[in-house]
Amino acid sequence: MIIQDDLDGAEKFTEYVIDILPTCRSTKWLVAEYYEHIITIFEHSKDLDPDKIYLDKYKLKLAENVFLHRHYKWSLKLFTQIIEGNKDKSSQKDFVTRCCVCGSLAAILSKGIHARKKLEKFSKLYDDFDQSCQYMLLNKIIEYWQKRDIEMLENTVFLLE
Repeated sequence: MIIQDDLDGAEKFTEYVIDILPTCRSTKWLVAEYYEHIITIFEHSKDLDPDKIYLDKYKLKLAENVFLHRHYKWSLKLFTQIIEGNKDKSSQKDFVTRCCVCGSLAAILSKGIHARKKLEKFSKLYDDFDQSCQYMLLNKIIEYWQKRDIEMLENTVFLLE
């Protein structure tokens, strides 16, 4: 469909496959491979509408999927790419904030107490992030992690949900 320039049809078919793949127990990792393949196809599409965020949408799904498989550094890299590519798009505010939060969680899990640098980088890349309540909660998570205050850490993580 992409080869035939039917990007809307390709998007609908991709959504259909995305809905079905996670239900297959033995093929959980195939979801990540599928997203990688779709991203590659969209990257090579010459007629991609810049107003539609096909590529970033699937990068987000890939990042979330590899995060769930505990590949935190890989997911952090993907979240960072998405943030860098959308930092100036005011219409994507919720999308970018979501990527900042998920990227920050990946940084916390991959870098531990050194994740604060990544939070600061995200806040410099995307000005609205450091004004969000999620940013404050993520900083508290790092603070409680450093202090080994498990009770406060659990309470803060609960608030982030």
